[in-house]
Amino acid sequence: MNGTSDQPLSPIYDSNPSNSSSGNARVGVSALIRLNSSAVLTVPILGSIRTIRDFTEGPSILIPEIQNATSLEVEDSGTATFSRLWLDNETTTIISFGPAERSNGGLSVEDGLLNIEAGTYRFSASFDYPQLEQLSSVEVLNEESQGLITQNPDQAQSLSFLSYSEKLLAGAWRFLTYFGR
Repeated sequence: MNGTSDQPLSPIYDSNPSNSSSGNARVGVSALIRLNSSAVLTVPILGSIRTIRDFTEGPSILIPEIQNATSLEVEDSGTATFSRLWLDNETTTIISFGPAERSNGGLSVEDGLLNIEAGTYRFSASFDYPQLEQLSSVEVLNEESQGLITQNPDQAQSLSFLSYSEKLLAGAWRFLTYFGR
């Protein structure tokens, strides 16, 4: 939904989540989604960007160890929640859909498919992966290159966006992964 609605897009930050096996903060996004007609969620993929690319841009590959680890629960409130424990056996990804109001829309599960009626839904996606320490543009560039911060501020900020004390990433958004893979 557009920005005129009440909180169309908002952050998720829970520093002490009860549903975290890792003990890390749960972070993500939440938004309102309006469907004009019914929809069916057939293949929820809760994996890395590589897993998503293998399915959408490749020959529709689904890795059983990843795909079969996805569970679906429908709560009494009418919210459907998909979750998957990562291969590290600590991090969990959670995606949920629920009617924005009790009288609006509805969800049902048949044969493992999530059927979503027309209506407005609260959507959230979060995970409890350890948060990384972002590097500033000053920390990313050496002393001789500091002038680039004022000469090319957008590029310096983009480089900073992909730079953390724990790792450097390559590309965004579809290729947000480690260098040298």
